[in-house]
This record gives sequence, structure tokens and C-alpha cells, in this order.
Amino acid sequence: MARLSTYLLFNGTCSEALLFYQTVFGGNLELTSVGDSPMGAVFPIHLHDRIVHGRLTIGEVYIPASDFLAHDEEPVRGNMNCMYVDFGTAERIGGIFEKLSKGGTITDPFSKQPFGWYGRIIDAFGVIWMFHADAT
Repeated sequence: MARLSTYLLFNGTCSEALLFYQTVFGGNLELTSVGDSPMGAVFPIHLHDRIVHGRLTIGEVYIPASDFLAHDEEPVRGNMNCMYVDFGTAERIGGIFEKLSKGGTITDPFSKQPFGWYGRIIDAFGVIWMFHADAT
């Protein structure tokens, strides 16, 4: 299934926000902390209680989110939302990543991670894009 959605970023309140949204919309909530993820070893211990992956699924609709974990940026209004591309193979998404990065800034190269393929760019128009493909 092809999915393109907005991705929400929070400054340490992802769990609280998604729990609140669940009381409003219902649905199934998934939360994974940095410390409980394969990425735990990459981040300092003081970030291990932050959410690296959150998703509230309401039927066919879902809200993906995490705490802001960019190491070289500060969370401010304007960089707390981004477009999230989560469909197709790593090869297909990698091609979209390359096209959208022209004239922009690659902040995280599209590469294999313990949770699958991931990349992040700020396009030529200032829009932040995150990309994900399953490891398979």
C-alpha cells in the first residue's frame, strides 16, 4: 500500500501527545523508546526515554510521530512537521529520495539502518522529508 503522510515531531512529549490523540480518536497505539530500539546504542543515555517510533492507527488512517532526535538542530516551530514517505521498496524510495534532494540538503543519507532503510532531506523549498522502507 502506498502511503504519504505528515509526520509529527515532538520535543520530548511524543508519548503524551499520542496517548492524548488516542483518547480523542481511539485506535491502536505503538510506542518504541530509543532505549528499547536497535538504535539505543547510537544515542546518549539521556535520550533513551524519548520516542524513536510512534504510530496511532485508526482504521486506514495513521499518525506517525517521534520525539525530535536530530543531533545538529533545535526543535522550533516550522521543523516539527515533515512529509513522511513510507511505500515501496528501498530501491523505489531511494530514487524518490535522490530526485527530491536536488537543490536541497541531505541531512541523513538514505541508508540501511537496524529498523530498515531511512533517509531525511530538506528540499529546495525548505520542506523536510523523511523516508522509510522495510529492510526486506
